[in-house]
Amino acid sequence: MKPFLVIFILGVAALGGKASDEPEFDFAYSDGLYATVTLPMRLQEPEIDDEDSIELKGIAGFEKEMKVRALWQTEGEDRIKRAPLAVPLLGMAGRNKDELARLWQALLFETGCHVMTPHSSFSSDFNERSGLGVAGNVAAEAEAVAKVIEAFLNTPEARDKVTEVRLLGASYGGSVALYLAKMSKEGRLRFPLGTIVALSPPVSVRDTARILDNFYDQDFAAYNYSPRKLIKLRDEPVVSPGAQVPFEPRLMRAGIGYVFHSELKRIVKQSDRMYRLGLLDKYERAGDRRGKAQGWTFTQFVEEMSYPYWHKRDAVQSLDEFWSMGALENLLPVAGDNVFVFVSQDDPLNDPARVAALQARFNPPLFNVLPGGGHLGFAQSAWTRKIVLNKFGYSPAQQTLAKPTTTLFNQEKLTYPVLVLGWTFDMIDNENVSRSLRGFQLQSKLLFQQSEYGRTGSVGRV
Repeated sequence: MKPFLVIFILGVAALGGKASDEPEFDFAYSDGLYATVTLPMRLQEPEIDDEDSIELKGIAGFEKEMKVRALWQTEGEDRIKRAPLAVPLLGMAGRNKDELARLWQALLFETGCHVMTPHSSFSSDFNERSGLGVAGNVAAEAEAVAKVIEAFLNTPEARDKVTEVRLLGASYGGSVALYLAKMSKEGRLRFPLGTIVALSPPVSVRDTARILDNFYDQDFAAYNYSPRKLIKLRDEPVVSPGAQVPFEPRLMRAGIGYVFHSELKRIVKQSDRMYRLGLLDKYERAGDRRGKAQGWTFTQFVEEMSYPYWHKRDAVQSLDEFWSMGALENLLPVAGDNVFVFVSQDDPLNDPARVAALQARFNPPLFNVLPGGGHLGFAQSAWTRKIVLNKFGYSPAQQTLAKPTTTLFNQEKLTYPVLVLGWTFDMIDNENVSRSLRGFQLQSKLLFQQSEYGRTGSVGRV
């Protein structure tokens, strides 16, 4: 069964236009919620041959070896040739064998790049191996991703075979990619960065958190928090573009809220255990169901788990700073001309007013608002393939990568936390659901108030 995938895109009508050399957006579905929840059923898993699974050992500060997947450009007798290295950075809980990850791998390999894919830096898998701290600090996670890339560049296969590193970040992975671009511009990376494409990074993480919490506490609550009542999201055949949407908006929002919060439960448990926070024990003694990791909201996770952890380590001084450091309004001003950000005007996880404000400040080719597509609902489209080939098929100013040394990373510790949620879920088994709803690949959270965009609407056309 295909995993549900949902990821942040942003947008308001295409006020800013597009760069002249970019393909026309041809994604046909006009309902953002429907485009979002049906992506898994529309994904066609590519055939990928000769993929390597590599364990990167001895990464400084990591608890365990890091497992990544690699595709190599070769010549002659399977001899690895010199080429750029493309790194897809996945949404919140994204794993490097998920179907969406496989799509990015195949597209990037088609551009002539080597491809290396780690798990999402927010995921329990990545955190368990890195031990980097409570999830949600995008700066710390970007630092950890940089260490993984450097370790990969030091492998016998990659040494002297990589000309530069290129990044494709989806949703939360887009935020990490943009933060790595910031680090590169500040001279804090030990490898050259070429093209950086961010698809649906969060606009405002604080807003997104409230939106996802509303999807759960209001929309899913309207279905008595019963996963059984969401099964039709999985089982209903996908209709053609232009046909009547078969689901009420509330049902689609409820499904998104359910999946996000089901993954949050896993993250809460892991964070409390790994970093000895003691919060679950405190709530359990008080008779609060949050003691069993039940009922946590994303806002609570950030404000009671993630921010306090990093504040105690002097990584951030205030909660507002923690929430805002991953905002696009802070990352776009420092982006170079190698950075391209794409968001959709009908992404249900974003506030269109925020997107409009960004459009007033930033223009294509840096900041591009798509006329539709939902939350990465356009991933399996001709436009996506064209844009990846357009951006990654060449590098106008390719640099030669210096031969890696055993000192892989800048010794100075980074202390710029940013909370940017974005996630990928391939899950959900519930004892009351015979065939599990498998999880949206999500990457953000935003709140609209009840009368605002995303909270109203009726069944319409896709």
